[in-house]
Parts: sequence; structure tokens; C-alpha cells
Amino acid sequence: YGNELNDERTPSVSALSWLVKEKGIPFFGYEKILSEKKEKTHQMQIINFEMLEPGIPREKFPIFDQDDHQIGTVTSGIYSPILEKGIGFAIVPRSMITNEFEFFIKIRNNKLK
Repeated sequence: YGNELNDERTPSVSALSWLVKEKGIPFFGYEKILSEKKEKTHQMQIINFEMLEPGIPREKFPIFDQDDHQIGTVTSGIYSPILEKGIGFAIVPRSMITNEFEFFIKIRNNKLK
């Protein structure tokens, strides 16, 4: 367990459902995990992101959409010296995720892309 996978987030929400295989011996939460994997019923999803503006995202920083509604939170983030920008993981509604999905992270009272 860690920031992206915990008691409240299944492998499907954490984008790790490819690790869960159907087995003859069920385990705790087996039916729920397989159901989410097959039917995609989970509402939230962990995504990876990179900052477009200078800033370092940190765990629990709020995420806002373009209409200034809070839609999620950063689960983990760091500055990448190789990419020379902030990167991280966040949990957001599945319905909002597209290739051009743009959001803002509140860092020190500034909302940054």
C-alpha cells in the first residue's frame, strides 16, 4: 500500500487492474475488483501528470477544473530534475479524463497548470 493504492482505492481506481488475474481461489475484495475491472464501474481514476507551469505538486494538494470546482487531489508529486518540471499522480473523476484534460493544482494559494 502507498499513496495510490490503499484500503479505499482498488487496483482499478489506481490503474493497476492489469495486475489482477482471475483465479480459482478468491481473495478479500475479489468480486468487487473483478467487477470494476470488467464493467469499469469506478467513478475515480488515478492519472499521471506533468506541470506546465513552474511548481512542485505535493500529496493532498487540491485539483480544480477550468470552472474553479475542486475535482480531485494530488496523491503524490515531485520535481523531476531530468524533465525540469513538477510531475505526479492525482485522483480525478473518470468522466473528465481525455487526452487534452487540463486542470489546475493549488500550490501556495496559486492555481497552476
